[in-house]
Amino acid sequence: MIKSAELGAALVREGLLTEAQLRHALDLQRTTGGDLRDLLPKLGYVLETVLAEHIARHHKMHFIDPEAAEVDIELMAKIPAAILERHQIVALKSENGVLLALSDPDDFQAIDEVQFLTNRPVESALAPRSAIRKVLNQVHERAEVRRKGAEKAKAQADGARRLMALSQETLLRALALTLVEKGEVALDRLLAHAAEVESAARGRA
Repeated sequence: MIKSAELGAALVREGLLTEAQLRHALDLQRTTGGDLRDLLPKLGYVLETVLAEHIARHHKMHFIDPEAAEVDIELMAKIPAAILERHQIVALKSENGVLLALSDPDDFQAIDEVQFLTNRPVESALAPRSAIRKVLNQVHERAEVRRKGAEKAKAQADGARRLMALSQETLLRALALTLVEKGEVALDRLLAHAAEVESAARGRA
């Protein structure tokens, strides 16, 4: 876990933050809670991308923007949503193993869990927290669309099987009633036509 005081002091040393800004941010954090990495960009003191790049350099990690990279959808499907949300991580396309975008450089548990679930070596890179949140939202939305599509297809298939099990007479009666209810066929006209068909049938008999 990144300590706020250490992070703030490092940003001041690198000239990315003034001491007055740091004091204000820390006072606000003590009052409202939250993570300094979220507060500084909200206050307009440090851009979130600049902040993430600084933290990545400090931890000797690669920096990556998950919005500009290609998300490994197939791999993401193997990772439970609870793990993605708990650790705020995104799996990205990689030639070798798994490239995992992290919001916390010290989240070694996330790396271990993904490595266990995928049975592939994991390489990590630090990414802005808001960018990971945005990508996760998009992934969840696409998954929900696929889920609803699968449910609709299943319902249609079940309906088709039920129709196939009905007799022709039942289907014709249901169709006639539907056409009358929708106003596409007048009831008196349908009854007259049915009487004609029935009379013709008796004549043939």
